[in-house]
Amino acid sequence: MIELQMVNAKLVRKGLEDFTSEVPKVGRYRLYNTTRAIFKRAGEYPPKPMRPATPKQMLRWGGPKYSKYVRTYTLRKSRRIEKLDNGYILHIDPVDPRGVPYGELVFGNAYGMGQSRYTKHWTPIATITDEEVAKLPEEVIASLLIVANSAASRTH
Repeated sequence: MIELQMVNAKLVRKGLEDFTSEVPKVGRYRLYNTTRAIFKRAGEYPPKPMRPATPKQMLRWGGPKYSKYVRTYTLRKSRRIEKLDNGYILHIDPVDPRGVPYGELVFGNAYGMGQSRYTKHWTPIATITDEEVAKLPEEVIASLLIVANSAASRTH
């Protein structure tokens, strides 16, 4: 299961939860829209594998190549946004038919680590989060960083 608290990328990584007082200043609507953008991008599947091969590719490869990958859209269906007092959490927790959770293998974790080498065509969730947070106005990011840094100094 991947849990991503969309309050600020720094807050996610430090696991901080001291954001309640700043929510009115930043605005829930902006946080929700950013979380929603991450939600949408996390549901975009990479291009489908080629099948069947074109005649030109068959000549180059020495025969037909077919992808055995079948999309079930389990990952897309497993996404949900949960509202909190101090922001939002994006849950991505797909489970394969054997009961094995595989969200971190596809997206990695909040630190950008843990992605399987077989899923490198998926953008890591940390990259998606960083790119979407960067689209927030500078004053919002500055406000979030102040909260993250002050909370971090209190936890040490």
